[in-house]
Amino acid sequence: MLVRPKEFEATLEAPFENDRLGRQEHVKAICSAIAQMDGPAVVALNGGCPGDRYPA
Repeated sequence: MLVRPKEFEATLEAPFENDRLGRQEHVKAICSAIAQMDGPAVVALNGGCPGDRYPA
């Protein structure tokens, strides 16, 4: 039996309404850091999965 996840949907008005992974706090922190940069930059994001099943 093949089980497919529900299609994820995000709107501009409420982008985190259907976020089941609790990413809002992290996204806002990253956006704030990027917005404060004065010039060109390279941003790398590296992290593990929830529960550290696959550590970074």
